Amino acid sequence: YTSNVATFTPTAALTPATTYTVTVSTGVRDANGNALAGNDSYNFTTIDNIAPTIVSRSPAPGATNVATSATVQVGFSEPMDASTITSSTFTLSSGGAVAGAVTYNPATRVATFTPGAALGSAQSYTVTVTTGVRDAAGNALAANDVFSFTTVDNTPPTIVSRTPSAGATDVAANTTVEVGFSEPMDASSITIATFKVSAGGTGVTGAVTYNPATRVATFTPSAPLTAGQTYSVTVTTGVRDAAGNALAADDVFSFTIAL
Repeated sequence: YTSNVATFTPTAALTPATTYTVTVSTGVRDANGNALAGNDSYNFTTIDNIAPTIVSRSPAPGATNVATSATVQVGFSEPMDASTITSSTFTLSSGGAVAGAVTYNPATRVATFTPGAALGSAQSYTVTVTTGVRDAAGNALAANDVFSFTTVDNTPPTIVSRTPSAGATDVAANTTVEVGFSEPMDASSITIATFKVSAGGTGVTGAVTYNPATRVATFTPSAPLTAGQTYSVTVTTGVRDAAGNALAADDVFSFTIAL
């Protein structure tokens, strides 16, 4: 062998980003039978050509009732190039981009998006981490990582319609009283105790129903109302939306029956 070179050929590709040790022992001998004076060892490391992955997400994909004060975090499978994790490659949107700041913690391998202001109530948000983010060896994510979550509903409902209208006169004696809400309501909270009609401080007997399709509650008096009488309607803070939020204050209005 005129080159005096020995070759070890692995039977399979070496593992990326792995350190290997080569050892040539004193068992090898020259043509005259002389052994190496001592074992010869050295190390080498293979190239990292493995794409990083995202191994944790907070809030979790599909999460609901997320606090409007939440930050968004993604954890990576390996050390990342912090300069590639920016507000361009790690974004939050909801019908438009959300302003915020992006940071990366190399000790935990976690990137954090901190919104510039509280998130909206009962709103869906989408998180996108693009292939622009790279690991310390320059490998990009294999594909954009996209997930969504929904914030908690902490907005009180409001009354958006009243029939008869506030201050109405010449109202028919056989009228029902209706109030429409701004959002789906908890039907069990809309009762004769929370939706009341009275005249001169005396309550009117009747039945209360709620239609979830129209978001309208109806008070049906047990008997026709009295001609010329002014009635007061009170919807109390005991009524709540589907998320449990109460009216911010009692809603009170009046109307007068025709003579």
